[in-house]
Order: sequence, then structure tokens, then C-alpha cells
Amino acid sequence: MTPTDFNRLAARAISVGVQFSDPAKAPRQSYGGYQQTFHYFSLWRQTPDTLWYWTWNGRLLGYDIASRRFIGSLGPDGFASGIPGGAAHFSQPEGVTYSGYYNSSYPARTVLTDHAVYVLDLEHRATQPFFTTTDNDPIGGALDVEQGYGWGYTVVVTKNLIHLLTPDGKVVWQTPYSPGYPAYPDVEISFLEPSNRFALCLNPARLPDKTNSPPCHFVWLAAGQGALTNRDLPSLARVWTLPWTERLIGVAMPPAFWPAVGWLYGNWYLATLLRQERLLSLAGAVACMGAGWWLGRRYHFTVAAQLKWAGFHLLTGLPGLLGFLCAQEWPAHEPCPKCKQARLVDRETCEYCGAGFAAPPRNGTEIFEPDLNQDTGR
Repeated sequence: MTPTDFNRLAARAISVGVQFSDPAKAPRQSYGGYQQTFHYFSLWRQTPDTLWYWTWNGRLLGYDIASRRFIGSLGPDGFASGIPGGAAHFSQPEGVTYSGYYNSSYPARTVLTDHAVYVLDLEHRATQPFFTTTDNDPIGGALDVEQGYGWGYTVVVTKNLIHLLTPDGKVVWQTPYSPGYPAYPDVEISFLEPSNRFALCLNPARLPDKTNSPPCHFVWLAAGQGALTNRDLPSLARVWTLPWTERLIGVAMPPAFWPAVGWLYGNWYLATLLRQERLLSLAGAVACMGAGWWLGRRYHFTVAAQLKWAGFHLLTGLPGLLGFLCAQEWPAHEPCPKCKQARLVDRETCEYCGAGFAAPPRNGTEIFEPDLNQDTGR
């Protein structure tokens, strides 16, 4: 079977990341590095006369496409010029995963509050409730599903239920969200077309440091009938393993690289997942620190300089050692005439026995200062 043959048989699937906290109120560092632009704003959609941006204050901000001037904001209460203080806001953009990332290229048609899903009519600068729920059953995530070139379905996940809706708000099916959040934050739905049946998979939270992961919970459903059957299956191992040839490259990676990955890209899971690579990097850094310490003793560095270079090598590993070799000026050695040890030529006395440099032997070419007393006849 070729990949093309497999893809023809594979069911189309979507995944909804469930998150019940409010990103507009949550600490921003939990949603990626500070340098990420989507952390503050992201282009939502473009209409013929307006650019709409999502911001973490929970409202869509509109800018005139010709003048680029701010014209107003859109929230659950509709359009308003400016950003009214205390105005209603959306809790999160549709398409947010539980890791906090938002795919701004997705042509989302709906946005969420804690208790409602709204359909956007950006051309008329209006919103309309599409799905509502009660206070004791808040919304944790939703996703519009494209079918062909149009809007096919919308998946809405609340604290107690998972709903599949058509674009006109009709319920195709709903089933209990059990096991639920936070143990199972990933809701995956496969569309078994053209049978009009669906496979729901609840994936457990990733536990990279634990070997016994909870099972995946599968539910098979049919339109208008709900759940047909369900089953728990062993969770597939989500471990990223590299071949040994690539792992050897980890020896050359600075140990400071791994926390930098988490800080720059907000992907702390990736930084903690590659445990063996981090250990190889640390082992390489310790070896480089030993090489730097030996060179420092050979050239009689001070204790303070030795400690500074050791910390530098422990953080930067092999690149730091190469920089150390390039930046440091290394004096030549010559045998000491007294103790015969290889002494540094940039010191007045031998670092081993304290002897000075021997006077160079005369070979008859020396020029001496004339004796003034002898020249004057005194």
C-alpha cells in the first residue's frame, strides 16, 4: 500500500484542545515566549474594507483597510467605536489548543465566551449567538469543521458534553464528556464518511515522565442516534526518539539550548521531552569543562578565572570551548635552564622554581655603550 492509497482510506479527523481557563486573564508567559506576535495580537480575517485582529483583551479590533486607522471593536455585545471600558469580551478565539497556541490562518467563523458560541458577521460588524449553555456547564473549546469549501460542522466541548452541530445550529449528536478535563484535554473526532458515522477519541494528557499512561477512550456515534459503542484502548506512546547518529550531535549542543527552546517558543513540553539529548549535552559540557580546567592549570590561570571559565563551559559546552580556544591568547613555552620544566615566556620568573631568564650568550656581535672616561683620557 502506498501513502496515496492509505490517505484515500484514512478518515478525515479534527482535534479540539479543551481549556477552561480564560487566556485573556491568564498569565501571558504560559502561552509562549514574549517575542511571539500572536501572543499580543494576530490577524483574524480580512473583509473588503476592514482588517480584523484578535487581541488578548478578548475583542476583535477593526482597522480601515485603506487608512489603517482603528475604527472600533467587536465583542459579544456587538460593534462599538473604540474599546469601551468594562465591555463584554470573548474568552478565547476558536481554534485555541490547551497549550495556548492559536492558528491565525484558520478561517474561523465562530468565537467563544464561557457560556456561548457566537457566529461572526464581520462584513456587517455583528455577532449572533450560535450555541448557549448553562452556568454549571461552561464551554472549554470549539472548532469549525470545513467540508469541501464550506462550513460543514462545529464541535463544541462543554464541561459535561461534546456536541456536533450543523451551521444552522442543529444537533447532529451529543455525548457525555467522560472521562473529562483535565485528565483528557484532547478531543479528536474522525468523520467516517459517507456512512454518516463518527469516531470520537478522548486522548489523555501527555505524561512524558510516566510509563503507565491512561488509556484512550473511543466512542462510535451515528447522526441522530448518539453513541453506539465505546471502548478503552492503550494509549499510543507519544515519545520522540532520534537515531543514535543524531543523538551524538546532542553532545555538541550547549546545555543552555534546551531551556532556551522553552523560553523562545513556549514549548516547554519539547524541552523536557528530549531527556536523553539533554543528558548527552550535559555530559559533553562536563567534558569541555574538564578540558578548559586542564588548559587553565597548564597556563596557571587564577582561581577566579578558572571558576569563571568553568561556568562558561558548563553552560555553552563544545561551542564555548571552541570560543575559549579562539579568544584566549596562549603564550609559548620554553625549558627552564634551572628546573628544565616548560615555563611560560610571558613571566619574569619560572612558575615552577622561581628562577629568572638566563642571560643570552655572547657571540661577538653585541654593541656596547662606549666608556666615556676612556675616550676623554681621564
